[in-house]
Amino acid sequence: MTPARRSRGLVSRPSVGPPADDRTDRLIGAAAHAFEEGFFTEVLQRLPDETRMRLDALVDAGPEGTEDAAENTRSVFSLLKSDPGRIGLASVAGEVTKMGLIRDLDLPEKLWADASPKLLARYRARAATESARELRRHTSPVRYTLLSAFCWQRRPEITDGLADLLIQIVHRVSVRAEKLVTAEMVGELQRVEGKTDLLFRIAEAALQHPDGIVRDVLFPLAGESTLAALVKESKAGSPTFRHRIQTLIHRSYGHHYRRMLPLILDTLAFRSNNSAHRPVIEALDWARAHREDRRMLVPCSEIPIAGVVRAQLREILVEDGPDGERINRIDYEICVLQVLRERLRCKEIWVEGGDRYRTPGRRPSGGLRRPSRHLLRGTGPAPGCRPIHRACNGRGATDWRLWIPTYRVTRRCAYATPASIVSSSPPWTRNRSRHGCDCSRPRSAAAGR
Repeated sequence: MTPARRSRGLVSRPSVGPPADDRTDRLIGAAAHAFEEGFFTEVLQRLPDETRMRLDALVDAGPEGTEDAAENTRSVFSLLKSDPGRIGLASVAGEVTKMGLIRDLDLPEKLWADASPKLLARYRARAATESARELRRHTSPVRYTLLSAFCWQRRPEITDGLADLLIQIVHRVSVRAEKLVTAEMVGELQRVEGKTDLLFRIAEAALQHPDGIVRDVLFPLAGESTLAALVKESKAGSPTFRHRIQTLIHRSYGHHYRRMLPLILDTLAFRSNNSAHRPVIEALDWARAHREDRRMLVPCSEIPIAGVVRAQLREILVEDGPDGERINRIDYEICVLQVLRERLRCKEIWVEGGDRYRTPGRRPSGGLRRPSRHLLRGTGPAPGCRPIHRACNGRGATDWRLWIPTYRVTRRCAYATPASIVSSSPPWTRNRSRHGCDCSRPRSAAAGR
């Protein structure tokens, strides 16, 4: 339904006629344009000069204005719009670079605090579909508003992307090691064929001849060479299943994925409101503070063990030293990341500045979820509003969100559109009551109904 047709339902009295469709369209377009012009100017005034210069640098064509400089600038802006990519260290480094570019802009914290999330998403989507050259062609208020809206929403998206990469990388390392160990152990078990049948025959012979000699009773069934092969296979697979998995994870993480930890600790801030998960936060703080420490064995008295190292892994990883129990540092970092992955997935640990991994109970980023809610519920007027008649049964005006000066005649008065918008009344509303609203009825009659 067009705005012109929708506006006809706003007039219910026979004495008030609706405007023509083309006039209504012009009024709506003019009001929307006036709102955007004022909003763009307000955003421009909130941005410091240094932030404006950094926003211009994202889409700057370069000092010489050459095509190569423009291409390089476009590639920087396209970097902010790109997805994380494949799982790996390169993707983590790329997301950290994006986060650094956005943090260097130093956007004010209250820039979009009073804006609707839908409006912010609209400007963000508009900036994402334009190139750097198209953004440079806009006027300063429009350009700064679009760029700031894009960077404002990209910050929590990049934070969530880094958390996703952390979860996926830790999962990949663990699953890959488990698959390799499982394949190796299955291959070892198949070296001596028919071990199950052989066990049954030996058990049956032992029960039938409990006082017999092994060489006379068992060797004819299995053979001395077969039993020697079984003993050799058992000795070759002496490490437990978890110990072998932990060895492969240690090797993969220590040689390659360990470079990810400093990047994650420098970029993301992990928080938890539950004291039961404080050991994980303390372990991350310890890893951040002892980044330059070159010790490979760390005393357990310096780090939290309970809540970080699983009980089934303590007998494998924790060993006795001259000064007490100690643990390998790489193995400890692996345990921290594994527990962190589980806590992030169930939202017991949240990431500061994230959206999907935000603290439970906090609203999504991008301003108010329902702006001016008190207007819809009729709890009071907004600044700059004056009482006029509206068709909301006393709950407030509905067309204030469209920024159009349309009028309804109903039974009750409510606070409605700002005075700056409704200051010039349309020519078709001429009846003006004694108490100042657009109603020809006495105030007492209107209040009684």
